[in-house]
Amino acid sequence: MRIKKALQLGIKKTWQEKKLIFLLWAINAFFSFIFTLPFYFLLKDNFSRSLLTSNLTRGFDLIWLSDLIYRYQNLIPYVVGLAISTVLLWVPISLGLTGGIMGRLHSVNSFRWTEFMSAAGYYFFRFLKVFFLFILSLIIILMPLSRLLNSLFHLWTESATSAWPAFWSGIIKLLLLLAIYSLVRLFFDYTRILLVLEDNRKVLKGVGRGGSFLAPRLVPAWAVFLLASLFPVILTIAYLLFLRLTPTTSLPTFWLIFFLGQIYLLLRQAGKVFTLGSCYYFARLEKGEPTT
Repeated sequence: MRIKKALQLGIKKTWQEKKLIFLLWAINAFFSFIFTLPFYFLLKDNFSRSLLTSNLTRGFDLIWLSDLIYRYQNLIPYVVGLAISTVLLWVPISLGLTGGIMGRLHSVNSFRWTEFMSAAGYYFFRFLKVFFLFILSLIIILMPLSRLLNSLFHLWTESATSAWPAFWSGIIKLLLLLAIYSLVRLFFDYTRILLVLEDNRKVLKGVGRGGSFLAPRLVPAWAVFLLASLFPVILTIAYLLFLRLTPTTSLPTFWLIFFLGQIYLLLRQAGKVFTLGSCYYFARLEKGEPTT
């Protein structure tokens, strides 16, 4: 019952926070534009007069990609550097936005820019520590687990007479790793939520509180997280499928894809608010705190 109630409250809060969602969309769109500019000029300077660009309109092609890497291998360090710089710049921005979202979920006031920015700064360093612990946990858990699964599935596929065992072992391994990743993500999402609910400044203590909170209610908490995450996952699959099936050889099609891309980005922000909001309200319901 609380699963349904948490999801309902998450939907209600998402609908109420339209200004927040549009703000998140504007910030994401702006920084996406800023971050892609170097790659745009790189492509323009190196490929605009090349016949290789004609393959861009025909979708992804491994032969074309290998030819591209061979011809422009001297640019690979530059591209990798740009990609790493983009990630390093975006991580603190993303953590600040998450802090602002959590502040809005925890507030009963109407949306104000100053309150959003205040929450983003207030929770930033706590969420930064949680982020480092999350990355460390992924390295410690997923890397050895992936090797263990490879060894186990190798025993199954080693003597196979067809490709099906290898295919199914790959699917099963992927699903297991995704399940473990979702559990790790779930744990640290609830850690952040409890840091906000309890206004706890000690992150390690918050990690312990997250564990004690999830231990007796792991299944319903996981169910809320997975059900709320379905929306952005389905949205992403639908958008990528549309891109795959739509030709990009005409200017109107390009603008259609651009327009739908902005709608996708907007709905992704709504999905983020919905997922965090549903988990936030589940935690409040389980703690017996009022949700209105």
